[in-house]
Amino acid sequence: FRNDMKRIHTNANNINFHISPVTMFNGDVLLVAPSPSGGLYVLLGDFTGHGLSAAIGYLPTADIFYAMTANQVSVGDIAATINTRLQNLLPGNMFFCAAVVELSRNGERLSVWAGGMNDILLIDAEGKLEARIESMHMPLAILDSSEFDSNVQVLQPSSQSRLYIYTDGIIEATNPAGDFYGEQRLETILLKDSDDKINAVIKDHDVFRDGADQDDDTSMVEIICCPVTHDGEVEQLHNSSSALNKKIVLPLETTIKLTPELIRSEDTLVQLLQVISHAQAVEAHKDFLFTLLSELYNNAVDHGLLLLDSSIKKLDNGTTEYYEQRNHRLENLTTGEVTFQFSLQPEIANTPASLRICVTDTGPGFDYQNIIDRAENDDSFGRGISLIKSLCEEINFSNEGNTIEVTYLLD
Repeated sequence: FRNDMKRIHTNANNINFHISPVTMFNGDVLLVAPSPSGGLYVLLGDFTGHGLSAAIGYLPTADIFYAMTANQVSVGDIAATINTRLQNLLPGNMFFCAAVVELSRNGERLSVWAGGMNDILLIDAEGKLEARIESMHMPLAILDSSEFDSNVQVLQPSSQSRLYIYTDGIIEATNPAGDFYGEQRLETILLKDSDDKINAVIKDHDVFRDGADQDDDTSMVEIICCPVTHDGEVEQLHNSSSALNKKIVLPLETTIKLTPELIRSEDTLVQLLQVISHAQAVEAHKDFLFTLLSELYNNAVDHGLLLLDSSIKKLDNGTTEYYEQRNHRLENLTTGEVTFQFSLQPEIANTPASLRICVTDTGPGFDYQNIIDRAENDDSFGRGISLIKSLCEEINFSNEGNTIEVTYLLD
């Protein structure tokens, strides 16, 4: 077990961490690996219990993680593969709470799959809470493959912001009086001005426990959102991996027309992603592209065909009202279409490979310039458009708003 743990690559300069097991064998797992594209993968997880029984899942989890990250596989697919392996391996009363994160090479994108973990905190360079990322999924080893949800959350963190992931051992620690350390105390320390926030948390943690025995594994990791750098050994690994994993992009064009029956299907988005992800150059971008396709699809269906108004969501119980209207209008949709055109362009000279997506709906159109202007001046409005712009190199509306065309770089 000790020999195997030597494979862990924790020497990226964007990572700080603390791990403190209760016993010789650790139920908490921290895995870090460089991506072939120059970014960074991180997995922090917590197996049920602690000691040898909790550590039994470490070996297959690490094997899968390092094999898949070396091939630039999406974090959602990594989580799905680990889930299948652990479900076949672990007894029914054991599971694995985990967060799998990918930080892009330039530090400007985070892709997060989290199941059963505490809220993940993104804190900006000024020490303010930028985002609270809730676990949207069940822990690993509970659901079978057909039920498993590999969807991820994509964020665009501000420069030098820091992502904090931690296991239950941090917040469930008790003092001699039996009080829990708690999330509120942890957040208070993280939001204080400190150059070494993890060390500040651990010192405060020790003071709080006041000599009480540690009764669970405690782990915490900090991911600094800035251009990813490694030491020499990992840099060499990255360079060789990049050469081995460089994909040849073949030109590809395809058009898919969605009728009301297909639009009502719950699998439409997944199938759209499958159509384009068969191309090798696209596979590594599945997480971001699923987010992009979701926004484009929902924009065309909700606002193009169903004529829903997003301002409804700002009202009391507005979100519930919005989706009730959506479901009702969708059930009664008998006419209208949404057409997706995909065009995969190979790398030419100094221009990277790209995927152009053109989406057209047959609705009445809308004043897209007004939407763009309002989105730029009001953070609470037009978030979908803002997210699309942040993911794409180029975005253009035409045809009275019925058509949106975006270009996503595959560098």
